[in-house]
Amino acid sequence: VVEYLITIISPEAVNIQNDQGNTALHWAATNGHAKVVETLISKGKADYKLKNAAGHTAMLEAEIHEREQVVAWMLINTELEEEMKEGNDDDEDEEESSSSDEEEEEEKKKTEGSSTKA
Repeated sequence: VVEYLITIISPEAVNIQNDQGNTALHWAATNGHAKVVETLISKGKADYKLKNAAGHTAMLEAEIHEREQVVAWMLINTELEEEMKEGNDDDEDEEESSSSDEEEEEEKKKTEGSSTKA
């Protein structure tokens, strides 16, 4: 049924959001309908990156509602896993940046201390 509906609606209609910002993909993921999630993404080109009013993607809704099959499929078949890794890389870059700032500050203190002694 979902495959048929996708063929008769406009591509934009797949991503229509309700008052809470949920799409058909959010609802399918929340309710654990893995085959519908797969069809919406693969054939309907549903935007799995869309967030609802709570700031949740469909995958996060699936995770919250313990829909493990949906989460597993989405991790394997979408780029969300890469985005999660990239987000973690950004955090590491910030830590490295602050570490090098601290090292520079220590070096300055050492230099200033030795110049006042001379």
